[in-house]
Amino acid sequence: MVKKKRFSAAELRVYDAALRLYAEKGSYDITVSELASAAGVARGTVYKHLESPKQLFNSVATRLASEMDERIAASNSEIDSPAARLATGIRLYIRRAHENPHWGRFLIHFGLTAESLRELWTGPPSEDIQAAVEAGEFNLDLNAIPSAVALLGGATLTGILLVLDGLKTWREAGIESAELTLRAFGLDAQQAKKIANSPLTELKEIK
Repeated sequence: MVKKKRFSAAELRVYDAALRLYAEKGSYDITVSELASAAGVARGTVYKHLESPKQLFNSVATRLASEMDERIAASNSEIDSPAARLATGIRLYIRRAHENPHWGRFLIHFGLTAESLRELWTGPPSEDIQAAVEAGEFNLDLNAIPSAVALLGGATLTGILLVLDGLKTWREAGIESAELTLRAFGLDAQQAKKIANSPLTELKEIK
């Protein structure tokens, strides 16, 4: 079993500041000086906690993806229906973006284009879609799953954008995005509404 890496307080400040800068700029280009200033640390501290400044974006994105995957999996651990797990994931993403707008903006800018973030869509969500097809919840051909994953990612990120732009509350965007996605995948309209409106679990912390 691979031992999970623990981050120091200074390292977390550097990563959180980097995510905020990427979200604000919408660009891959940030300097060590910008990062040190945003994190409130010396340049030497930044270099100490980065394996390579050139790999900073990939490090931030990979950490975000793996952390969210783990938290969603933990939150979904008692949900048997793959369709319900998928809907819960959509809603948790949208709620977290409301609670942490920089996190949400980072996903909007890079969630569909950065290879380091591909795990967000091709990991557990893809597996849940396939499981829902095999369980008879979704009416999809298995070879359409990559397109279904793309639709899922687009619906989730658009829901986040609606919230961050003040056009929807996180509850509205989460429920509507989940319901419409389930219906697009072939789930009965009444069942899709029921699942999308079910009580939302908390996004569990990973120790």
